[in-house]
Amino acid sequence: MRLRTSSCTSTPSLPGEYEQHRGLAECEAGSVAYVLSGIAGLDTSAYSVGYIATWTHGDTDLIRVSAGNVLAAVGQLAGALTDPTDPHDQAD
Repeated sequence: MRLRTSSCTSTPSLPGEYEQHRGLAECEAGSVAYVLSGIAGLDTSAYSVGYIATWTHGDTDLIRVSAGNVLAAVGQLAGALTDPTDPHDQAD
């Protein structure tokens, strides 16, 4: 749970945007945490999928629209979870 919380709170956002667009912010933060947890080898789907669905009210269009932001944040944060000297962490 600590990794999910840490990655969730590490997700970039603009001041004031969270209050104005909380559902989108929670969707993106939860999605980033879900993907980063998967990279770390943790299956958080039992919690994360429901959490994200709750904040988006099941709106798949909202999830789809936020995907670019999620992938950008994951790209920035994923390096902290991989060891550049480990050949298993290298892209082929």
